[in-house]
Amino acid sequence: PDVRAVATVLDARGVPVSGLTAAQFQAFDDKTQLTVAGATAGQDSSLGLSVIIVIDVSGSMAGEPLARAKQAATEFAAQLGPNDDAALVAFNQQVTPVIALTNDREQLTAGIAGLQAGGGTALYEAVQTGAFVASAATSPRRAVVLLTDGENDAPGSQATADGSLSVARGVGVPIFTVGFGAAPDAGYL
Repeated sequence: PDVRAVATVLDARGVPVSGLTAAQFQAFDDKTQLTVAGATAGQDSSLGLSVIIVIDVSGSMAGEPLARAKQAATEFAAQLGPNDDAALVAFNQQVTPVIALTNDREQLTAGIAGLQAGGGTALYEAVQTGAFVASAATSPRRAVVLLTDGENDAPGSQATADGSLSVARGVGVPIFTVGFGAAPDAGYL
C-alpha cells in the first residue's frame, strides 16, 4: 500500500527547511526500510503568520514617500489572513513601537494612518528591533517587512550595519525590504 506522511522540517533555529528531496527522507516499517517515492513541498495556510511592519518616518520620508509607504502597509495588512497578526514599528532617529501584535485590522490601519515624518534615520536599530519583536512572536510563521527610503544616519545609535545584520540572521526570521526613492541603501537592504 501507499503511505503518505506529512512532516514539518525545521532547522536548529526553528526555521522551515525548503528544497528537500525524497533522497533526504527515510521511512521504516519496524526495522524494514521502505522506499520513499517522492517529497512535495506544501504549506498549511491555517498556520498563523506574525508580521512586524517597520516603517521609516524620518524627515526624508515626508510627503509622497511616506504616503506610498502607508498605502503599501495598509494594503498589506488588509491581505493578512484570519489567523495572522501584525505589529507596527516606526523609526526615525529613534525606534518606536506603535502597535503591538494584533489581529485587529482597524487598530493597525489607524496606527499606520497616524504616522508622521521627521528626524533622522536609525535604520540599523530598526532592523534589530523588528527582528527581536518578530522572534518573540508565538506564531509558527514570522516575518519582518521593512519600508525605508534612506540610509542609517542616527549618530546617537549604538547599532551598526554588521551588528544589525548579525542579529537579523541570528533570530532566523526573514526580513523583506522595500526601498523608496532614489537613495535607499540598496547594499544594506
